[in-house]
Amino acid sequence: MRAEPSSCVFCGSPGTSKEHVFAQWIAEEFRDGAPFTLSNPRGRSKVSTRTIGVTTRAACRQCNNGWMSRCEQEARPLIGAIIRGAPVTWAQDEQLAIARWSLKTALMLDRSRRKPWATPPEHCTFLLEAEEPPGSVQISLARYFPTDGDKPLDIGAAVTVLADVDSRFPRDLGAYRIVYNIGQAVFQVVGHNGVEARGFGVSHVAWGTLEGERVLRPFNDVFRTLWPQSGEAFEWPPADGPLNTESLRALGPNL
Repeated sequence: MRAEPSSCVFCGSPGTSKEHVFAQWIAEEFRDGAPFTLSNPRGRSKVSTRTIGVTTRAACRQCNNGWMSRCEQEARPLIGAIIRGAPVTWAQDEQLAIARWSLKTALMLDRSRRKPWATPPEHCTFLLEAEEPPGSVQISLARYFPTDGDKPLDIGAAVTVLADVDSRFPRDLGAYRIVYNIGQAVFQVVGHNGVEARGFGVSHVAWGTLEGERVLRPFNDVFRTLWPQSGEAFEWPPADGPLNTESLRALGPNL
């Protein structure tokens, strides 16, 4: 079991404070849809909770109340739409704000576990100093909307947060994958040791059904790459998709 950190993983200052991985404003966005269900295959799952109660003590109070708080404030008006499934188009500066928030959330989700962390310390330091994800990180988004008899996930339905940290990517790269969904927005953060890109790519597959048989099918087109930036406007949701519950769980070996 990993002990709680005694210094901030971002700035190195001694002493840490309790931080909510998923900020309270997210619960407020779904105040008509609570209680929440947290499905965390590698940690503690929760049901019928009024807040998304995942916390960590990996950051100091100054970081919590400073750049991390600003990161949440910048992302809130942008993310509030997609967790309900509303289509959006983000300009370059908006893409950067979401990418920054996505990686911060993934790093804090990783450090909420009492298990060895999958994400390298240099990604925390780089995010603080550069105010953007490093080149060794890829962030992509998909849409989750249950079908096949599942109740649609909207403001009037329960909200599921799916959290997974998968460190079984190529070990020689120290690679990792973190997947989490909030409402209809699915975030996937993939990275490896170091801060420079090494040509590390990600392929996606999902379960499909063919004449009653479960088969694997590619679903690259249901994800759109947010980071690294392409220089174009980012449109969400992707044209193909969305993911149903079965496909969402197929993203990771233990989802």
